[in-house]
Amino acid sequence: MNKPWKVMVAFAGVFVAGMIAGGPLLNRWQAFRDDRRPPWLERTMAHYEHELQITPAQREKIMPILLQVQKEWRQQREDNVRAMTSIIDRMHEAVGAELTPEQRQKVEGMRQEMRERAERYRGRTHQREQAQEQRAKH
Repeated sequence: MNKPWKVMVAFAGVFVAGMIAGGPLLNRWQAFRDDRRPPWLERTMAHYEHELQITPAQREKIMPILLQVQKEWRQQREDNVRAMTSIIDRMHEAVGAELTPEQRQKVEGMRQEMRERAERYRGRTHQREQAQEQRAKH
């Protein structure tokens, strides 16, 4: 080949195109996979029905118990997130005292990005949990 740089540019172009297309496709695949997997409440109830052969009357009595446990579990998780956020905020304040103003500004930008990612994740998780509760009630 008398022009190897063209091959290199083409290879790099294919690689970059794959990265650009692959990221959103991966996110869609993960959301699709999560939607197909039965939520905790449904899996637990199905397990009880299969293994214990519970009656419809027992199912009616067990479902509110599972819904309450799920609610308590979610509250505990939210409390843990708040506690961890507080710890991380204290860490950043202590570290910030050792940084230059420019470094502190960069750290603040990093913290903001982390918070935005966490909020997006919590929003998706919350929507999934609400849909699960609606399915369980019907």
